[in-house]
Amino acid sequence: MLLALLAGAILLSLVAPWGQRISRRLRASLAWLGFAVMASIGLLRLAATLAEVIAGDPFGLLTPAIYIYVYTCFSVLGVTFAITAWRTQARSSPGFNAPAAHSPKPDSPDASPEDR
Repeated sequence: MLLALLAGAILLSLVAPWGQRISRRLRASLAWLGFAVMASIGLLRLAATLAEVIAGDPFGLLTPAIYIYVYTCFSVLGVTFAITAWRTQARSSPGFNAPAAHSPKPDSPDASPEDR
């Protein structure tokens, strides 16, 4: 549970305004580390679980569907870390051109008197 809260805090720090107090490099590094750990654990354990299901090996107390669901969630969380880190990194890079806010042309009917 504590690791899930930590993962949520790392992801939120990349997109929430309060995360700006922490250095961007540290936040991005933690996100890429989260991707490497969570995606690799999720995918490797998911593959092993599927191989055990196909081989017909007996499982302990839980059904294979629960293991598959949990390891799929690990993989999705890892991919979420990567997407968030990549989009945050792209948004903060010097070559990224964010779309400008809509401002009406001075001669349009939507323009305020100050814009004319």
